[in-house]
Amino acid sequence: MMTAGFHKAQFTAEDLATGAYFYRLSVSSNAGEFSAVRKCVVVK
Repeated sequence: MMTAGFHKAQFTAEDLATGAYFYRLSVSSNAGEFSAVRKCVVVK
């Protein structure tokens, strides 16, 4: 489990083809759960 605060993850699209992709961000904590789906467009 990670500590509370700001965290970041690095994403690289070098192995992905040009197109639209969807990703999900899910967080679970003592305060509850959060989940969001977003769209990412890769253009090469």
